[in-house]
Amino acid sequence: MLNPVEQRLEQLEQLKTSKADAAVEIGPITAPFALLTGGSLLVALLGLAAGITAHLQLRRSHQSLRRQTDNLRTRLNTLEMQVEQDRVVNRTRPTPSATTQLFVSQPPTATPMPKPMAVTPAATTPAPLPGAPPAQSPAPSPISKAGLIAALNNGDRQQLRDAAQAELNITSESENAIATGRATATELEEVPGGGSYWLISVNQQHWLFPTDRTLKGFAAAQPSKGLFTYEQQTISKAQLIEPALLDYTGATWSVKTLGRIGTP
Repeated sequence: MLNPVEQRLEQLEQLKTSKADAAVEIGPITAPFALLTGGSLLVALLGLAAGITAHLQLRRSHQSLRRQTDNLRTRLNTLEMQVEQDRVVNRTRPTPSATTQLFVSQPPTATPMPKPMAVTPAATTPAPLPGAPPAQSPAPSPISKAGLIAALNNGDRQQLRDAAQAELNITSESENAIATGRATATELEEVPGGGSYWLISVNQQHWLFPTDRTLKGFAAAQPSKGLFTYEQQTISKAQLIEPALLDYTGATWSVKTLGRIGTP
């Protein structure tokens, strides 16, 4: 029989042998676990990089879409302003009245001739006395700037057309100078017809009045052309407050003092 010391040594040898066998069986399996761990980390890094790239692309697309939206909104606002101005111009364009069309369509009818009235000696016009001054027709009322302003705001174009000396338009050189910011005073030239402004002289001063169509167009758009300043008021349509004062420079007219326009 073995003594206790030898039995203990034999048990230790058996334990070492069993551990070695277990290491040999499990050893080749540890390598795939390391590969799997490294592969998972690589896949996670690739996924993170792909997510960052997709986020950057989405942000760029969002910024591009915002710029396109702003550009489209600006174009729509410009188009709405042009349509509104064209609508105001078309609204003020003269159209043939129904009364004129009715008279044209109906055939002329014979107008009954009035019967001559019997002239009595008492109804005859007395002859003028010798030496009496001849009868004079009433003198026309003088033109005033305030009266012309009221006539324009009330739509009386005929009164301003009769008082106007010429029709004016802004010169092309002045238009270019205004567009580039080089203009010091707006210049206008006389045109044979179709002008946007009237030149009217009152008390040896030359005034620039907008035409009825130009004045109505100021309700939709107020162009900065160095002619008028604009004041917003509680009114239903644009009105002239003060015409622009002009100065003759030899070939063209230049604005000496800006006029004033009231806008709704």
